[in-house]
Amino acid sequence: MGQVGDPARAVPVAGDGPVPPDPAWLDLLPGDPLGAMERFAAGWFPDAGPSEEISIVSPVLGRFHRTPGHCGSVFLYPASRTDRDRADGLVVFGQEGDGVFRLLFEEAGANPPVYYEGLREEMVAEREPLHGFLLLFVLARAALDGPFGGMAFADARQFRKVVEPLRRVPLRPLRWPSPRTDTYVGPGLVVQAGPSENGPGVFEIYVGARHPAHLRPLRELNLDWEFFNG
Repeated sequence: MGQVGDPARAVPVAGDGPVPPDPAWLDLLPGDPLGAMERFAAGWFPDAGPSEEISIVSPVLGRFHRTPGHCGSVFLYPASRTDRDRADGLVVFGQEGDGVFRLLFEEAGANPPVYYEGLREEMVAEREPLHGFLLLFVLARAALDGPFGGMAFADARQFRKVVEPLRRVPLRPLRWPSPRTDTYVGPGLVVQAGPSENGPGVFEIYVGARHPAHLRPLRELNLDWEFFNG
């Protein structure tokens, strides 16, 4: 899945909305997720001015805080805020918007593991360490909190139809919003999708777009949208 004809490199014709961001950032993966994060964000959030904050915890988080469009349903604390008074030595650096879970990492190391506290009964480690997680986090911002898009539950056949024309981001799946959430990109689109906990054979699909015209291929699939704006 994920690389049929490589349409993510296509340029839309007149009338198809603005030219989508250059997907060349994908070519930096998997080796340079922070560079990919910066290039993606500069193209996807061109009108959002980057912050000048410097993280007091980690130079890596400093690069994240200088990335446009870095807030959303899950937010990372401002560069000046951290929670470091823990017996286990982990640093809390963000949380889900409703307080369902918090995000932590080990302060030691250049690219430390990331953990969720509250997502499950026990603390669980994310599959990607901090560098890859931050890229996936910014992509989640585009997919879940974009001005256009939607969310749908789909069966396996519908899921394949959604992701087959897209390029899969070559990093390991996120553990949220579904337990194995892969990220896909297409012209002006970011899609996060994975098996749902609602039952076998059910997939959660989150779609974000830069412009309603970029959603046209998905409108033609007749998905049963929980919500759709585009």
